[in-house]
Amino acid sequence: DLDEWPTMHVEMQTKTADGFIETYRRLVPFSSIDDTRYVLNSIFVEIGHGKKPVTMVATDGKRLGCFNSMVLPLKKSVIVPTTKFLGWPGAGTDVEIGVREDGDRVWLGVRSGPLFYAVKCVDGTYPNFRQVIPAEPGEHVITFTDSDVDLLKQVLPSLPGDDEVTIVGNEGKVTFFGRGPDDEDWTKVSLETSTYSGSRSFIGVNRLYLLDALAAGFREFAITDELSPLLSRDGNGG
Repeated sequence: DLDEWPTMHVEMQTKTADGFIETYRRLVPFSSIDDTRYVLNSIFVEIGHGKKPVTMVATDGKRLGCFNSMVLPLKKSVIVPTTKFLGWPGAGTDVEIGVREDGDRVWLGVRSGPLFYAVKCVDGTYPNFRQVIPAEPGEHVITFTDSDVDLLKQVLPSLPGDDEVTIVGNEGKVTFFGRGPDDEDWTKVSLETSTYSGSRSFIGVNRLYLLDALAAGFREFAITDELSPLLSRDGNGG
């Protein structure tokens, strides 16, 4: 495969792809790292219809990130593996991309200044991600502020307990609770500027998943009930 790269460098047509790398990097934390789930070790770039037809998706089967309303110079959907090079900040964000089909293989080429990188796309069928996205946003809504997100990045990793923490929304306020297996009392973290709307509610969340979502820019989370996924929209197609 390496012997074919110089030929592809010359022959593969690439065009400007605004937002591709930034979105790819935002989605990487949501992709699977389980080697047995090869199709999910990737970012799915779906080409649909309309003026902004592109949707980029990643999931590990437990959480899902989806960014739509994009325009990219691709004519077919591709499943792009998560690679260290595409996640490397030194590769820059002003890139051109293109696709070349070589028999039963599909290659994605990424050009950034003098650098050109080609990766073989995953041969498979990506799951129907839309069927798991809640249709209703939920009546309980938490809105995090940037200052409280900075606080949570510091305190959530050390809050007692395993991966799960409990969020309580009540009277407009948001409070996090954690308790270790040998603790009698709960450790409480009250957020000063974040807000909550809806009746009093309790929900357990995976703290690492929540931190990934906050790092990806999501701030408003809607809750239907304790058995349904939290749904967040970033107001810009995410």
